[in-house]
Amino acid sequence: GFPKATVQSVLDAYDLDGGDQVRIDTGSYTLTNDITVAASDSGVATALVSLVASPYGVSFDRGNTNGTTACVNLTGAQFVQLTTTNDSTLPGIPQRWWQMSGANRGVYATTAGNRLQRLEVFSHGLFGVVISGAAASNNAVENCLIRDIPAPPGGAGIFVSGSRASVRNCSVTSGGRYDVQLSGATLFSLTNTILQVTGT
Repeated sequence: GFPKATVQSVLDAYDLDGGDQVRIDTGSYTLTNDITVAASDSGVATALVSLVASPYGVSFDRGNTNGTTACVNLTGAQFVQLTTTNDSTLPGIPQRWWQMSGANRGVYATTAGNRLQRLEVFSHGLFGVVISGAAASNNAVENCLIRDIPAPPGGAGIFVSGSRASVRNCSVTSGGRYDVQLSGATLFSLTNTILQVTGT
């Protein structure tokens, strides 16, 4: 399809299916609403729908930490991947992961089979990543940096209440009350991940 000014306009204009990708160009984006992936844009277990950020600097700032605001809302779609691509065509330009800041929660997922990879999630009001609800099964957070989340009661870098969630190869230095908070989570897996908490 043709380029559009916002990620949401692409999601609204096209019916995405498993294997489709939405490419996000380099830039700083101020969000006035959550980026919401609808159920009709779900992937399947063997072919995810992917939102793929440029490695040369993509920043999302939600600009509103109230309520349940999120940079990316996955409460409708399932089998969605959020990631930063690899690229070697511009070797002299610094690369970094897709940055998300300024919401109540960076990513909010209540569905199955989603994968978060190569993200830097920071400076949110309550949570970095939320994986929550009876339908939130088999979600994965991989190779992510989650940092600088304030410490109100109940805040956390990653909050999990779903089943079979996994956190792998991440650094979680939230600076808040919890780096990883489990509330009714089942069959949770945490591997090769650095946690750093300041508290008593």
